Amino acid sequence: MKIADGFILQNVAGENIVVPIEEKSLSFKAMITLNEPGAFLWGLLQVDRTKSELVYELINRYDIDELTADKDVDDFLQKLMDIQVLENS
Repeated sequence: MKIADGFILQNVAGENIVVPIEEKSLSFKAMITLNEPGAFLWGLLQVDRTKSELVYELINRYDIDELTADKDVDDFLQKLMDIQVLENS
């Protein structure tokens, strides 16, 4: 899975904001603000990744336990799927 084309992450006044670009700017009518771990995962999802890879990277980056990382990745991916920003390859 990876982030669908048409979205970029910008840092605006210290906030991580996802901005729709090109055709997505006409159809996507929401604002996405990400915390630092969310922005980290977003960056990883610029290329095709598995959930296991995301969990592994989150554990290594933030020194958290696997159960917490697994739940956080599940929650993040579900939110991206709910707003149709994630594509499965």
